[in-house]
Amino acid sequence: MVRGVNKRVVEVVNLDHEYFERAILFVREPQQDREEPLLRQEAGRYLRGLRYHPGKKGLLLRWGLLCCQLAGAAAVGAGLMALLHP
Repeated sequence: MVRGVNKRVVEVVNLDHEYFERAILFVREPQQDREEPLLRQEAGRYLRGLRYHPGKKGLLLRWGLLCCQLAGAAAVGAGLMALLHP
């Protein structure tokens, strides 16, 4: 089955993003009769609202890194205290 042949799309270029140079958004059928400036404005608003949400793996990795940093700082503090108070 071929899909999307009659779809209207909005292409946004120059995203000023480290990884992506353009985005292609497919307009929903009920909104396809809207004027192009409005569709471009809505596309820009939608893309600006996107945020990266790491999954559980990314969250666990960040917590693990934080715990290691805190443990390292505690070890350095304990070592300094041992040197200062013989």
